[in-house]
Amino acid sequence: MTVHTILLIQKTSNRSTRTWFDYATVASATEAIIAMHEARLAEQYPNLPHINYSVDQLLSFIDEHQEFSALVYDTNLKAYMPRDRNWINRLFFIEQM
Repeated sequence: MTVHTILLIQKTSNRSTRTWFDYATVASATEAIIAMHEARLAEQYPNLPHINYSVDQLLSFIDEHQEFSALVYDTNLKAYMPRDRNWINRLFFIEQM
């Protein structure tokens, strides 16, 4: 089952940092969040060939943003349901199980 997901991200309090991304599934949205974090680490540590990080560091990356939320399509309601940063964070704990 495909569940369309839209990520809404605002990096700082400056409204011009607002952006959004859409994904076919929640899983592809979580993969994109991981890729964003890894890209940021690669920028911060350009000389390291391999960077390790924990889930806690990934969650900190999410929490550093002014806004990090999602709209997830509910096929029963035929509407998008808003999901907050805490919901997104819980996704990464579910994936570890």
